[in-house]
Amino acid sequence: MGEPHVSKNVCLSFLKRITNAGITVAIATTNRWGNVLEKDDQLKSRFRRIQINPWAESMELRQFLVAVERQIPLPEPSHLDGMPIVRWLMAHGYTSIGPLLDLIRDAAGFAFERGMPHIDVAILEFAAECTVPPDGRS
Repeated sequence: MGEPHVSKNVCLSFLKRITNAGITVAIATTNRWGNVLEKDDQLKSRFRRIQINPWAESMELRQFLVAVERQIPLPEPSHLDGMPIVRWLMAHGYTSIGPLLDLIRDAAGFAFERGMPHIDVAILEFAAECTVPPDGRS
């Protein structure tokens, strides 16, 4: 039972040592760990907290989706930044980078396996409902 407390203290101690050594550190974390850092006065003074909000239907999201689509090796454009796909993503709660990228990767895999030229809402729905991704990872 003492294990999580010990590992938390080891981690906090490590952060103090490396920042004391003049090493610049950026931390991406959950709110829970962010709250732990906030409770330590030394660490709190060394880091600036920046909250990343969930995606909303916006130009920034569309630009992100354009950049993601450039990495997808399908024969035709999917227009991930188009209104039907963006609205579907928002309506189904794909508002953070991890789940959003997982869904698009899975949809691209399914489209590729099935010889589909691009990703559309139907393949996104299929990928969202699948319990096993196309590459079999869990």
